[in-house]
Amino acid sequence: MYKHLFAAAIFGTLLIGSATLVPLPAAAKAKSPAVAAATPAAAEKVTKFPFHGKLSAVDVAGKTFTLEGKTPRVFNITDQTKITKNGESAALKDAKVGEDVGGYTEKASDGKLTALSVRFGPKPEKAGAATAPAEGGTAAPAAATPAAKSKHTKKTETHTPAGPAEPPTTPGQ
Repeated sequence: MYKHLFAAAIFGTLLIGSATLVPLPAAAKAKSPAVAAATPAAAEKVTKFPFHGKLSAVDVAGKTFTLEGKTPRVFNITDQTKITKNGESAALKDAKVGEDVGGYTEKASDGKLTALSVRFGPKPEKAGAATAPAEGGTAAPAAATPAAKSKHTKKTETHTPAGPAEPPTTPGQ
């Protein structure tokens, strides 16, 4: 009898425990209209990423430029877009078809690409990089930088033995 009672208790525990693991129906999971309105919709998802390519078209009046490729990508320019050319501030009218373009963009859920920053022309060299070869055919050396100190070097101190102090001497004594 105890075996049957013990088996029934185990079965009941498993049955109750498994009922809590069963997913709720979709209707029970639905958010109330007030909560749904407070959370941003997935339709407003924006992704940001870098881009680069060759410029195939510029529309100054429409504030867009297009990069060539299998499927040409059209980028919109806003008043907040930072535009540079040769390391200096520039405008969309300074862009020339065929030149290199790079930058950072955001893609809205509707697929529209808005450029956040754009660089027209070749990428400027980083500071400290070697310069182009001079007339003699040799490259100018990069700017010298101080040797980096290791964090793990042991600091040593020199000690002088403490002895009796000698009295100061004056000239003529």
